[in-house]
Amino acid sequence: MGNIIDYLKWRGDLTFQRDDFCEVDNLLLSYLSYVNLDGIAPGEGEGFLTLKEVSGAFFQRYSEEELKKDRSFIRMAPYGMREMAKTKRFGDIKIQNYVNYIAEEKNIQFSAVEFVLSEEISYLAYRGTDDRIVGWKEDFFLSNGIVGAQRGSFAIYK
Repeated sequence: MGNIIDYLKWRGDLTFQRDDFCEVDNLLLSYLSYVNLDGIAPGEGEGFLTLKEVSGAFFQRYSEEELKKDRSFIRMAPYGMREMAKTKRFGDIKIQNYVNYIAEEKNIQFSAVEFVLSEEISYLAYRGTDDRIVGWKEDFFLSNGIVGAQRGSFAIYK
């Protein structure tokens, strides 16, 4: 069975105009939202960068040694980003409106990013919780009602 890297090799040379957005593209952009782009990806009103530019800046900032120290369940996401950036399909998509808000005292962990696929289509990716304590707390609070990150997701892209 193939994996996401196999998909990028198979379909990476096709733009979204040539081959429509599909479930695997959805998976890849969702996965990309887990990469820590603080200080790299433009926030609200700060313009955009292409995925190639963001990936290049990320790997200039973080060394292989630093990345290998990461033991979280999302540790491979930066490598997926690097492979995506090499393709025609994803390399030139625009990244904008990045937000990463973590407030442990309020039990909030919220992150979102907008990927502009074309003039007509934007993909909004909301990152879920990770393996930090604030993420676990937020997961538990979800069983009792609306949490701060949900409010943030409504407010950010109105």
